[in-house]
Amino acid sequence: MKKITIVLLMSVLLNQACDSVQDEALRFFLRGNGHLQEYKYEDAIRFYNEALKKDSTFAKVYVNRGVAYERMKQYQAAITDYTKALQLDANLTDAYYNRSNIWFELKKYDNALADINKTLETYQDSSQVYVSRGTILHKLGKVDEALKDFEKAQALKNTNVDAYINRGVIYYERKEWEKAIADFQEAIRLNPQQQDFALNNLGLIMAERGNFSEALSYLDKAISANPYQAYYLSNRAYVYIQLGKLAEAAEDLKKSLSYDAQNATAYKNQGILAMKQNNLLTAITAFEQASQLDSTQKVYAYLTELYSKNNNKEAACKAYQKALVLQEPLTIQPNCK
Repeated sequence: MKKITIVLLMSVLLNQACDSVQDEALRFFLRGNGHLQEYKYEDAIRFYNEALKKDSTFAKVYVNRGVAYERMKQYQAAITDYTKALQLDANLTDAYYNRSNIWFELKKYDNALADINKTLETYQDSSQVYVSRGTILHKLGKVDEALKDFEKAQALKNTNVDAYINRGVIYYERKEWEKAIADFQEAIRLNPQQQDFALNNLGLIMAERGNFSEALSYLDKAISANPYQAYYLSNRAYVYIQLGKLAEAAEDLKKSLSYDAQNATAYKNQGILAMKQNNLLTAITAFEQASQLDSTQKVYAYLTELYSKNNNKEAACKAYQKALVLQEPLTIQPNCK
């Protein structure tokens, strides 16, 4: 099943008061801001370009043009603008925050951490910045430090939903089920309209505990709120398999892969379904696809069994070794001598 994932960083949009409407650069800047707030990013960039033609040292223009580029997923252009803004004005803390967001998206977590630490020098009382740093620390494997940041975020603002979600993720990974359940339920209580992720996570916990009927109830609610989320569908498919509802599982997996063809969890669950249907070659193909997409998917115990049944000793032994590394529960031990 899908590893819970964690919540991503956010961007900051700067605003400038208009003291002198005669200042042409400022007028272009404000017009650009209007388009940016209306999600008209190309128009916003056009006006920011005009502002910079009038005043190439207008640092805040670079920040907001960077936001426009970031939202268009033109990450290198956004990084260039945020960096230029900081060269012109090192006190533009929001540029550090936004650039940290992009480093996170690009999986350059050390860079993201450096920028978020600079942000915290100014925003020491910001609950959301602590959530952002905790998110980065979690990705870097510094789980205890991440947990402290999520707890600090809650201390600063006890209604911060992201802090509960992300702390719940850590508890989930540690199999501290009751603590994880409490955090996800609190997130739902605080914001019941937008918590499909928390509902999905609760479904995962119930499935881990073998409470498949309850897991299905949570996953049904998550999918009702977000019907095109590929991982929710593949998670529900797993639960359907455990409940013996194989046709429903097959339908969910078909939908899941149509929404995200790179969903390794869906391929893993497709393999489990094929095993239930005694389609062993189909199962092998699905598990192999899952492992190619994500080498940490726990499919190697299944492959060990399937290769052994197919008398493919070499492949069985390779899968067995990988299963041992991932600490997968094994039902057979091939003779690999």
